[in-house]
Amino acid sequence: MATLITGGSGFIGKELSKILLGKKHEVVLFDMVPPPEQEKGGEKLPSVRGNISDWAEVCNVIRD
Repeated sequence: MATLITGGSGFIGKELSKILLGKKHEVVLFDMVPPPEQEKGGEKLPSVRGNISDWAEVCNVIRD
């Protein structure tokens, strides 16, 4: 199971993803502008473009 980080391109989202990846968690970033520079072992982290205020969109990401 992956951890969904909303606001993944922000400062807190980036730092949280580093901490979780360091603890071997699977991470998916969710933001209006996903960060292209977030990487895990040379691979781009999974990211989803979306708006947290669109609840249907958030539910779709969680379901997928």
